[in-house]
Amino acid sequence: MSTSNLSTASERASLEEAAKGIQTAIEKYQVLHKLSKLYIHFKHVNPVDVRLNEAACFVALASIKRLLAEATPPQTGKHLAYVAEAEHHLNSAKNIYNDLAFHAPSQLDTKRGMATILQEVGSLRYFQDKHADAQSVWAEACGMYEDIGDAPAVASLRKKMDALRLAHDIQAYKKTLLERKGENRERDAIFKAFQKFDKDNSGSHMPSRFWSRWES
Repeated sequence: MSTSNLSTASERASLEEAAKGIQTAIEKYQVLHKLSKLYIHFKHVNPVDVRLNEAACFVALASIKRLLAEATPPQTGKHLAYVAEAEHHLNSAKNIYNDLAFHAPSQLDTKRGMATILQEVGSLRYFQDKHADAQSVWAEACGMYEDIGDAPAVASLRKKMDALRLAHDIQAYKKTLLERKGENRERDAIFKAFQKFDKDNSGSHMPSRFWSRWES
């Protein structure tokens, strides 16, 4: 499993503090959105902008929870809780962007937000060692960034995808080498056993006779 190095307690504390601040911001945006719907004094507030900010906060909060999960011993209660929270916050952001998808002025921001969610989901899947899922989700996010013309985001994601693909190829190559090594050992063992019974070096031992002795 991939791990992150939060080397000091102060770094973890800083992330926890940042998470609290973002959670407070989310709650304020939610209250402001309700007020803009109920009272004329808040009619100057754009509810769509408020919800976009709320969604962005959810994605940022999910990212922090993922980092905290990476720095926590795997499969512990705290680790699983961080992962679950990250998933929950990403789903909350996704629901907001889906609600805003048909508001023409916010469609670009909505698409960018959905791409950001997919990027973070890919990072979470990578951390969970679900590399095929990470590659697939990052590819989808990359396509969205291309649609809105965000070249830097595309370049950044492609670099991650290339690194993941290279790591996968290296792992597959190592696996092949180990399998070949195992096959070679088995072949050598059989050859040595054959030589043991091939006293005249004729190489003409009957296979059935050889295998009966080998199996015994």
